[in-house]
Amino acid sequence: MFPFPIATPQGCNIQTFYGVLSGTNKLNYYMWNKPVGVSHVYMMLIGAGGNGDGAVGGGSGAVTVWYGAAQHVPNNLQVECGSSENASQIRIIRGGSGGTTVILQAAAGQSGIGGLADSATPFAASGFYQSIAGQNGSSGNICCRTILTSN
Repeated sequence: MFPFPIATPQGCNIQTFYGVLSGTNKLNYYMWNKPVGVSHVYMMLIGAGGNGDGAVGGGSGAVTVWYGAAQHVPNNLQVECGSSENASQIRIIRGGSGGTTVILQAAAGQSGIGGLADSATPFAASGFYQSIAGQNGSSGNICCRTILTSN
């Protein structure tokens, strides 16, 4: 139990999209429609973690965050979620008459290598934007221990 109350999101529209765990198709495609009447949009993309090879642990995926006014976000976006098996990225894509444009992405980790941070796209300038690289996997025998005590 937390020592303080955790506020629940009142009137929030939270949508979560997941990548593929395994199989022949390594990408999942989703369509996102901006809810009517929203004033702000928050997007967080987390790249898939890499698979370790026994000698080196898998790197973690990059994390990209964008927050801004809903008026800057297209009404319809395509979300492309990949897996770490093919080192694909999670991307948010805007379609249009001139083709498609990647507006945000987060790279997946690989064996021993963390996903690279994304360079800012022109869309990133329309709100608060940050992209953080994933952490590299460790090599050797690493032992983690957690000790819980109570009085």
